[in-house]
Amino acid sequence: SHSSAPCCNLAAVRPKMGSSSWTACHRPQSVTQRQTCSVAEEGAAGGMDFSDAGNLSSSLKRSTDAPVGASKLLRLMEERGGEGATERCGVGGRGTPARSSGRIIWYNGRRQTGRVKSDDGCEFNVPVGGALNRNLVPLTPAGLMHGTRVRFMPADPGKNGGRHTCVAVRPCGDKPQLGLECGFDRQDMADATNQSHVAAADIADLGFLAGIFDGHCGGSCAAHISATFPGMLHAVFGVRAGQIRGGLAALSTSKEVELISSALEEACHEVDRDLMRTAQERHWTDGTSMLLALLAHGFDAPKQATVAGCEGGIAKLFLAWCGDSRALLLTGREARSLSRDHVPSRKDEYARLKQAGGKVLEFDGVLKVGRRDKYKENKRPSSKSSFSNVLWSSTSRSFGDIRLKAPHQIVTSEPELLTRTLTPDDWGLVLVCSGVSSQLSEREIADACWECLVLRDASIADTAHEVTQRARQRGAKGKLTVLVMRFGWATPRL
Repeated sequence: SHSSAPCCNLAAVRPKMGSSSWTACHRPQSVTQRQTCSVAEEGAAGGMDFSDAGNLSSSLKRSTDAPVGASKLLRLMEERGGEGATERCGVGGRGTPARSSGRIIWYNGRRQTGRVKSDDGCEFNVPVGGALNRNLVPLTPAGLMHGTRVRFMPADPGKNGGRHTCVAVRPCGDKPQLGLECGFDRQDMADATNQSHVAAADIADLGFLAGIFDGHCGGSCAAHISATFPGMLHAVFGVRAGQIRGGLAALSTSKEVELISSALEEACHEVDRDLMRTAQERHWTDGTSMLLALLAHGFDAPKQATVAGCEGGIAKLFLAWCGDSRALLLTGREARSLSRDHVPSRKDEYARLKQAGGKVLEFDGVLKVGRRDKYKENKRPSSKSSFSNVLWSSTSRSFGDIRLKAPHQIVTSEPELLTRTLTPDDWGLVLVCSGVSSQLSEREIADACWECLVLRDASIADTAHEVTQRARQRGAKGKLTVLVMRFGWATPRL
């Protein structure tokens, strides 16, 4: 059963326990939870319980100050009466600011600059402050994506190397731009000690963040990180951006990519430090893996495209993971793994564990790591216990797990990072926990998504549920978490 309730766009979402699903569309944005709540109206606020995750709206404020560049252009247009734009593009009239329509090639809400192509083929630069949505970024409603239909006022200050400039850029209301759908299914057993958690948030100035946190030996660490990470990432990015001389608009595309990636890495470190302090104070001994996907639009890239027909602008996917949850990119009928599991069986991870003082043993065909000193203590003839009493972990990296980090940091929380440019053929992303990936192959997960979303036109929430059910049928035990992201601007092709 479903019931309706409004949602808040700028918030991290951590669902309640049990089988749950969540979906979000660019415009309108909606939220769905199995047995909890469903479709919401665009622009609504409140209605969902964000007490566990924390409402981020207070920290994601938009600037209300008009940028100097846009103000100067507007005054110039008023003085010239739109004459320059009329001469070049054939719109408007003398004495009246020219208005035109077209679509976004790329718009970067972080830098507040972009480029527009008018319906008659002219290209215009969008200066800082030239778009009325300013620092709103996709996939929040009103975020300007590649291909978004817009209206604007052309201008020409004569100082742009021959390229026209436009201001007052705003989305057209006649044809909403298809954006993102995101749904998950999380199944926790009634008597399970381990718990998993999910985070999903529109991060102002940055992009859309989604992640799964697969807890073990409890759920406190997974709950803590899922609630704090979106806000931490926003804070870290804001501090780093504020230190750039000339502001974000002065950055090249490559430097901006480096900034976002480094902010994601630093946020992982900051969250880990906060978690370890909290774990010591509250005597938490559990841990969690982490898999995060940040989707950011608005990168200038000549001769490249993420949205078909919008050459010149791309979106990028930033991944950060720690543990054995897996990210799969859907391209046609295939699913390509973007992450590599952090497990003791990886040669590089095995070497690091041994050097850090870890002991690796095999349990039922699975390599696990524990503390070498504890292993030796329990292996002594005089010891009344055995090495089976030592804490053994099947992941070589995780958050929490304080017993494997003090006094020797055997299991580390250092994340692995990856940045990928999305192409028009990439139409979705799937995040799965190890319980699912151990039972289903990448192709089987891709088949489930294709059959549900393409052949049956099922909802994104039902698609995530289908993947978990197929894993159950294969014998998956315990908690299972699957998160599916559908890129609405892309058409799945064989």
